[in-house]
Parts: sequence; C-alpha cells; structure tokens
Amino acid sequence: MSATKSIGDRGEAAAQRFLQSKGYRVVSTQWKCKEGEIDIVARQGELWVFVEVKTRRGGQSGDALAAITASKRQRLISAAYEYIARHGLDDPEWRVDAVAVTI
Repeated sequence: MSATKSIGDRGEAAAQRFLQSKGYRVVSTQWKCKEGEIDIVARQGELWVFVEVKTRRGGQSGDALAAITASKRQRLISAAYEYIARHGLDDPEWRVDAVAVTI
C-alpha cells in the first residue's frame, strides 16, 4: 500500500468517526462508478449525504478543500446521481459535503 493511500484511508476512517459522532449513519465507503468514487455515503435522517474526504499531513502546504476543483465537484455530483439511480432511490433529498482531515 502506498503512503498516500494509507494517509487517505486514515483520513477517511477519521471522517467516518466524525460523521457518526454527529449522528450520521454511514451507508457505504469508497463507492465506485464510471464517474468516479464517493468516499462516504451517509444518511442524516432522511437526507442522503455524499462526502468527499481530503486528507493532508500536518505541515503540507495547501488547503485540502481547495484541492476539490470544479471538475472534481462535477464528478462528485455525477457520481451521486449514479448512486441514486443504481440504488432505486425515488427523488431523495441529498447533498454533497466535504471533510478536510489533517493528520
């Protein structure tokens, strides 16, 4: 496993714990489709939440959330629509969130 993947996995695990502590129910992780990957699919009550996790090591330059470019945002939205379609969800309320983790 590469160091970058290991850091990313640790960040996603931390994000899951954070979301669960706030009352979210994690439904799926690292869900993949042709549009890309959704790091975390969660529920907050009836609301579906598709979460992008960006992890940085302490001392690294750059804002983790700034790394979510316009094209990445569009891929996340497309992947969310694909998840909704594949799971037969009937016009659910949903949103895309981002969680920045510093290790």
